This record gives sequence, C-alpha cells and structure tokens, in this order.
Amino acid sequence: MSIEIPFFDNPLCAEVDPELFFPMEIKGVSTLINVRNAKKICGSCEHRIDCLEFALVTTVQGIWGGVTERERHGLRRARGISHVSAPASKFIFISKKRKEIG
Repeated sequence: MSIEIPFFDNPLCAEVDPELFFPMEIKGVSTLINVRNAKKICGSCEHRIDCLEFALVTTVQGIWGGVTERERHGLRRARGISHVSAPASKFIFISKKRKEIG
C-alpha cells in the first residue's frame, strides 16, 4: 500500500527554513530550541491535524503536525496503529525546497 503525500495550501512551515522541521537528532540546547520553535509554528497552522494524521500512518521523518518522531511512536501505540507505510513519493516539497526523507 502506498500513501500519497498531501499537499496543503499555504502551510506555515513553508514560510521558514525546512531544516527547522528535520533535526538530525534531538540533542543539545539549540536543537531543543529549534524543535520547540517548529512545534510552535505547527501549533498555529490550520493544517496541523491533517499533517499529524498523515505522519501517524507513514514513515516520514522530522516534525509533522507539531510532533516529533518519538512522540508519534507513542501516539501510534496509544491508538493501536501497528503498521505504517512509506509515502508514495520519496520527496516532500516545502517552500520550493525539497528535503529527502528516506
């Protein structure tokens, strides 16, 4: 089963550097500040819920819907989601930049 990557009109994340949403690892004060800032942006975005729902059923990396990969793992367990799929496309376009996710 393949999952289509959703396209959202004018997501708030498109207005900032995509690197903010794709930390290599969540360690150190500067990375934690970036994660907090990314979550804050997501929290104000009208697409947050749809974005999170997409991330819960796929293997995307980074912060989606204001939630880190580790937090999504816990949400999947709580919701009984045992199978996730890879997105149909290998690339996600954010703010006219592309970030490989897999």
